[in-house]
Amino acid sequence: MTALPALLAVGLSLLNVFHSSKFDGWTIQCPRRPIGTFLIGGLPSSEITISLPLYETVLAFIINLGIKPELLLVVIPAGIYILVFCAGCLVRSYRAGIVSLVAASLFQYFLVVDHDLEQSFYSFLLLLILCLLLLTRRENTLKNSAMAGFAIGASLLTRSPLFLFPFVVLLCDRFFGVFRLKLFALRSLVFLAACYVLLVPWVFLNYSLTGKLTLLDGDRAADNVITAANGSIYTMEGDTYKAVGIAGDANVFTYFLNEVLKNPLSHALTILRRIWHIFLFQPILFSLLLIAVALGRGRDKAAALALPAYFVGIHSLLSIEARYFMPMAYLLPPFIVGMFFPARQDNAPQQCGIAKRYLLTAFWSVFVAVLAVEALLLAYPHRVARNAASDDALARAAQRFPHDSALQYMKCRELWRNGDDAGFYKCLGGYNRKFGNEIDAYVLSVIVSSSPLHSEFPPCGGGYPPCLMPRIIKMLGELKMGDQAAAAVSLRQAYSVYETGHNMLRGTPYEKDRELAARIKQDSSYFWTQYVYEGLLLWPPAQMAKILLGIEKWIVLPSRLAVVNAALKDKRFREKSGDIRIREWLARGASLAGPWGDGEEATTTWGATKPELRNMRAFQGGEAAPQALMALCVSLAEENKKEQALQACQSVVYAIDTGASGKAEGMRNLSSDASFESCKLLHSLGRYEEARETLAWTVKNAPPGWPGLAAAEVLLEKSR
Repeated sequence: MTALPALLAVGLSLLNVFHSSKFDGWTIQCPRRPIGTFLIGGLPSSEITISLPLYETVLAFIINLGIKPELLLVVIPAGIYILVFCAGCLVRSYRAGIVSLVAASLFQYFLVVDHDLEQSFYSFLLLLILCLLLLTRRENTLKNSAMAGFAIGASLLTRSPLFLFPFVVLLCDRFFGVFRLKLFALRSLVFLAACYVLLVPWVFLNYSLTGKLTLLDGDRAADNVITAANGSIYTMEGDTYKAVGIAGDANVFTYFLNEVLKNPLSHALTILRRIWHIFLFQPILFSLLLIAVALGRGRDKAAALALPAYFVGIHSLLSIEARYFMPMAYLLPPFIVGMFFPARQDNAPQQCGIAKRYLLTAFWSVFVAVLAVEALLLAYPHRVARNAASDDALARAAQRFPHDSALQYMKCRELWRNGDDAGFYKCLGGYNRKFGNEIDAYVLSVIVSSSPLHSEFPPCGGGYPPCLMPRIIKMLGELKMGDQAAAAVSLRQAYSVYETGHNMLRGTPYEKDRELAARIKQDSSYFWTQYVYEGLLLWPPAQMAKILLGIEKWIVLPSRLAVVNAALKDKRFREKSGDIRIREWLARGASLAGPWGDGEEATTTWGATKPELRNMRAFQGGEAAPQALMALCVSLAEENKKEQALQACQSVVYAIDTGASGKAEGMRNLSSDASFESCKLLHSLGRYEEARETLAWTVKNAPPGWPGLAAAEVLLEKSR
């Protein structure tokens, strides 16, 4: 009987992995920013504070031990099922635990839309919290309160939603528990200390690296905060800051609060709508839960049942998507199953002896992992200061962690950065053979090809962005070979994939969502400045220049690509030292100051100096004025300075239409580009009538060969 729950958990986990269509052909795609490995190895990185550290570090540790990460597809779900058994056992009885385990497996098989390893890891921690809260209800000791608090603290090192949950637990204890006030105060202090003490090393690390006091990873939720402030039900993929017209460094929580205060009733109704859509994600589960609550027995379970209620409530405040609620398939079955079993078994402590042993094993495993991560957080500033002074820190780390695919890829990138293109491609070939990534193998075959590209795209399971990058690379390869027509076909394919996973809301059930989705679709800059830029970094800078020449025939280059283009035309690039300097600058992200410095006279995106760019009157004459003004318009639009961007774009049209810059075909196309961009800016500023008039003028006066004519005509037809 003791081993039965474990055997069932492993067996059902294997069954789901090997026979569920949801796992068919699925492999773990390890990220190319190995935050966990940076922390373990003490390597310098500006990205170390992007994500909370527990999941990233545990995954990196497992990979660097040489353990296949695919094994986690069995191990973590098996651990989840065992904890589901523990919860069912603690809610009602041993039999209820077994039935809960099987029910959770079935719910996972039929209801969970996608398998997400990080969500599974987080689900395990949530179930650990649930079980410890249930145990505390049965055995109300200081030790159990401390363990429950520690489990909540571990979840806060993975994700931030439970940050306020400890206070909900205390409220439930106060109103549903039976405590003397003095004892309640003592246990509350111990519980709260256990919840939040684990964040202290994280705060220390952030402060030592950034000089800021940061409790959580607020930037991670920024997109959801912004879209929620605009009344969206579902999450967005794209540049949310630009979509709503706020600066990239704006405080999103202040923005959210200001928007809510403008119309609190509307936001309250939006929250109710989100709760309804959360219900629709898993209607069977939630319907059964409502029945369980209606028939529920035992006011002592209130604090534990508060966990799924709080989880749904806190997520409903911001934009949602289905994967956020994957844990519900595991948290709810113990409560649902528990109502079918006799109440007389509630107070039989002997029934939960097996569950308690499993639970303590899970707790101490997490305890050890968390303490190890805490030690790494505390030691990181000292270790990184020592490694930062070493030129071979990355090479030594790659040798030390041969199983870390992200680190091995970074080792190859260092060869490119140092100007060794042949060594870079050879290294990539070895990387592909070792880690067996078909997408990376295809990308390399395109880069080194010197003949037309006819090979089939590698299978990517319909995913995004794995399906996107091969198409972008093919487009760039065709531009390198001068095949503009084939590249145009590849561009359409790549952008089609891009729009299925980016520049969109995940659902548009209401008018507000549809309005926001329309605004999002107007912007394509992220496609060029993020994905195309990443693809460019696989070629030598000399070939980048040829590729950018081809892209210039389609669009006015966004600022990030334009500054790269200007740098590659600089005569200093032709020297060996200039080539290396540009590579280093590109690897750091290509700041708009240019590779030669960031002073007031630094070369910028389009080869003009900063004072000139910030004084538009300097461009009112001369042959190059419209191009510079257009570049300024694009740059200001990317910074969400829409009024200034509109002024610059309208100045382009005026300069060309008055004849000051001639009527060459290129100038006429530029005028149409500027006019079309003015239309988009007017629309985003709420000046809809002016936007329609500008669009009609653009279509009427555009030259026949203008690349944007078809898109403008479609938009004009829709606006009528």
